[in-house]
Amino acid sequence: AKWQSAAALFQTAANELRNFETRESAHFFAGECLVQLGRYAEAHEHFLRVIESSNAIRYQSRAAFRLAEAVLLSGNPLEAKTALRQFIERYPLDTLALDASNYLGELALDAGDSAQAIKAYSQVIEMQPTPTQESTARLGLARAHLISDQWDLVPVALGDLCQAADHNLRLQALLIQGSAEYDSLQFDQALANFRRASQTPGQPSQQNRARIAAGWSLWKLSRWDAIAREIAPLGNDAQLGPECHYLLGMTAYAEQNWEKAIAELSLAMNDATAPHRSASMFYLGECCLQSKKYSQAMQWFEQLVAEYLDSSWADDALWGLARVARSTKSEADFSQACKRLKAKFPASEYLRQATAKSSTGTMGLAEHSEVPSPGYRSKEYQLDSKRPLLPTDNSPGAETFEEAVRLERDGFFDAALAAYLDYLEQPAAGGLQAEALWRAAGLYERLQRYSLATSLLERLLRDFPTDDRSDQILARLARIEATAGNTDKAAKHCQQLLEKFPQSPQAAEAAYRLALAAADKHDSTSAGRYLAWLFDAIGTVDASSSESLVLLRAQGVCLKCQLAAKEGRWQEIAELVDSVKVGSELGPLAARLSFWRAEADFRLHRNKEAWQRFEKLVPQVVGLTEAWVPMVSLRQAQLAAQQQQWTFVRELVGRLDAHHPEFELAYEVDYLRGRAAAERGEMTAARSAYRDVLQNELAAGTETAAMAQWMIGEIYFHQRNYEQAKQAFGAVIDNHEFTDWQSRAALQAGKCAELQQHWDEAHGIYSKALDECPDSDASPELAARIQWAKQHEMTK
Repeated sequence: AKWQSAAALFQTAANELRNFETRESAHFFAGECLVQLGRYAEAHEHFLRVIESSNAIRYQSRAAFRLAEAVLLSGNPLEAKTALRQFIERYPLDTLALDASNYLGELALDAGDSAQAIKAYSQVIEMQPTPTQESTARLGLARAHLISDQWDLVPVALGDLCQAADHNLRLQALLIQGSAEYDSLQFDQALANFRRASQTPGQPSQQNRARIAAGWSLWKLSRWDAIAREIAPLGNDAQLGPECHYLLGMTAYAEQNWEKAIAELSLAMNDATAPHRSASMFYLGECCLQSKKYSQAMQWFEQLVAEYLDSSWADDALWGLARVARSTKSEADFSQACKRLKAKFPASEYLRQATAKSSTGTMGLAEHSEVPSPGYRSKEYQLDSKRPLLPTDNSPGAETFEEAVRLERDGFFDAALAAYLDYLEQPAAGGLQAEALWRAAGLYERLQRYSLATSLLERLLRDFPTDDRSDQILARLARIEATAGNTDKAAKHCQQLLEKFPQSPQAAEAAYRLALAAADKHDSTSAGRYLAWLFDAIGTVDASSSESLVLLRAQGVCLKCQLAAKEGRWQEIAELVDSVKVGSELGPLAARLSFWRAEADFRLHRNKEAWQRFEKLVPQVVGLTEAWVPMVSLRQAQLAAQQQQWTFVRELVGRLDAHHPEFELAYEVDYLRGRAAAERGEMTAARSAYRDVLQNELAAGTETAAMAQWMIGEIYFHQRNYEQAKQAFGAVIDNHEFTDWQSRAALQAGKCAELQQHWDEAHGIYSKALDECPDSDASPELAARIQWAKQHEMTK
């Protein structure tokens, strides 16, 4: 690893060697060393020399990949993206093509294109990568789902990486999993995973990131006293120090310790590149406002607007200026701040508050509490006794609403909810009641308090029938009721939405929910009618369509496949799925559609195609918990059994036992277990597995049960235990109503009687089977065996 010396030697060799191939290999290794030294431009020239040479075929693909990598490391993302794509196009089968796809995923993430990142990483996972390539892709895919707010897909993408033996892998996975839980408001679970990550051996920078993430979880849980202990070592950390001070400042802000908050937030401002700088600036203004340092508050808010006008904090700062003006009783400044707010943020949530205050002609200057504390609790809605109760009895209604908005902005949803409800209880609540109902219902939904959410939304519909969000209210009601398992109520809201607002963007989703409800009631006709309405409403979905429409159409196709499967229309399913572009942006829906396509081939006896499709589906279902997932391994095992690949069958059966012990089709697994054991000569084990099939209540009346009973007879037959074999075959005839298996069982039972020299018994078995199953595949052989038995009866 003496890169400097090695680079010099390889460069000398490249200049002096006469053998073309050896010379080009020297160029390649010189480039490798220069990459390690960070001299990317020089490395680029060496790799380019190898690529353009006709004497370096052995190193060309590696050189092309390393050239793209060097461009990427030199900070040229656009050029790197081009080079990586060219590499994949030129060397699609090279093992490094998957590394190139992982790099493309990373570039897409850096550019904020989560859909493209998901596509790149999913392709890697689907292409049988090495363990390292797969781990990189899974981490990237999880991050892509995280930044696109698809939190439920994060654990699916991570698979089992949170239990990985490699410490750094496990640490990274735990950080991503914790972040998904944090963003989905599962703060206790997030705290547990962040603490697990901080205690996992690995890179100190990652451990520190886990510590500060644990600190933020504690902040969300209002455990103020534990935060300093959690992040104490990070105050002087070069990278995380500013964020540490920001968190400590926010803790002091939550405790209404304004001076301490100002001190900590000022330290957080020392790093001009810190990601929390704009937020620190806003809360400095807030703390100065609360401690009545009005001129300083104005300075911080103005500085934020000047430096970060395009940030998410700019409208808060402009409204902060209005609040400073209100506190100093300056009508002119208040009016000017509101004008600036409307000009820059015409859709700002603060404008309704400004309008409500302006309509009184007093800016809302009555006595009120200005404390933006996450500890807001009304007397009736005191949800957490650990937080202080603020005086609100003398607060005008609009001030209570404003307090609620601030609390929601700070992420304290319980407290914000209590404030909205307090506002709604005040008789002179003003013109923000509809907005308060909408916001409070949204918080209830987010906190999974569904009955309370629906109660507020129904009140909103009743009290404000002309509200321009009526279609959205009905759609939200339907979604909440469906999530809570109240399918009839959800269907009722969907029906109202379709009838009253058929042109609404929400109508297509309503049609899908109605189709789903009809399918659950086994009303295929109604389900099909609603799906037809859905597809007509959506029309053609292509790459330019919104993500929600793409997902909705895919869900509709999946449901249509389910309906067609019940009627055995497998060719229709194949054609239907083929008409959809099954991309990784569909998430688990892509896997489900791919399953339906593979299942169609299986049912149509296109075994080669089905085998390939199920094999490709395996990496897509890692981490999925849907009921159909074990079917992938079952179908693989059944196809492997047809090919006599019994080792693979045993492996798949073991996988099903380990990962899907509650599988509804366990009797199918037991049947395959019996077949595999029989092929190894383990007849006792095989017979035991077949009996497990027969004892499974779900197997009753299935062809698999008939086959298992027949196989028990076969085992006895090959063991020359003809009496037991006759009884087993007789059970197929008497207890199972599958004529082909009954006639086959009759043939075998008759042969047992023949081998016992009971020709008249054999004749009777054959004759009865032929009478009862005249059109079975075994009929010709039954007729022949009758004649054979007759001949032996005559010579007896």
